[in-house]
Amino acid sequence: MTPSEARTEISNLAVGLFRSGLAATVNTPVVAPLGASTVRVTWPAAGSADQVMLSDLPFASITAYRKMFLGNQFTALMKDGALLQISVDINRDELVGHRFGYYPCPILIPEDFDVLDFDALDLLLIYELEANLQALETGTGPVSEQLRMRSPLRFDFAPDAATADEPASHVYLVNRDSRIAVQGPLSIGDFVRFIFKHVYQKAWNDQELSDLMRWPLRDMNRTITVEEESALHVNCRRSISAVRT
Repeated sequence: MTPSEARTEISNLAVGLFRSGLAATVNTPVVAPLGASTVRVTWPAAGSADQVMLSDLPFASITAYRKMFLGNQFTALMKDGALLQISVDINRDELVGHRFGYYPCPILIPEDFDVLDFDALDLLLIYELEANLQALETGTGPVSEQLRMRSPLRFDFAPDAATADEPASHVYLVNRDSRIAVQGPLSIGDFVRFIFKHVYQKAWNDQELSDLMRWPLRDMNRTITVEEESALHVNCRRSISAVRT
């Protein structure tokens, strides 16, 4: 995969999400240099100083969500307020890293709410937090049912940072220390299909969106070790006919 091919694929996916009405807005991917021969194909704000700060934020926290939301740190902002992050690192046409993230909105968004009004969404989030806190402290009035405890999903491929406790390819769940081994790097299609099949079932079953939901897969190398395979991990078997490059 060349950087140009990666940029085209991510851009086509983002446009498809927007035109289908699933995404409220999207960011056109850019190609940013990482070193002498490595580039990162990612959302535009990923090269900013704020991106560096994101790594220090608590995983699965409302603070992290607000920073990413208000800082435009996403490939797509979904209509339900969720953020999709798609970023790949390429060295001489070889995938050497990726970050595929799904960050659910901490609150249920009303159907008629405009998530593009960033200030209004931020105020709604703060209001829901305060309403829950007041109800819990006073014991009067119903606790708001809009606030949700939902873990993000982030699939990372970082072979250069692999250790005994951090598989080269892994998925974060619940907290930053829960790096669950994955068989190897994912293709963009693997990530898209996983998220929509398990989070957006209505769209997944919509025949009019079949081309978007069944995004093309790429066959990737396995990087999981024998020791990692001996514990619970994420694995996938598929026939060669299921893979389209």
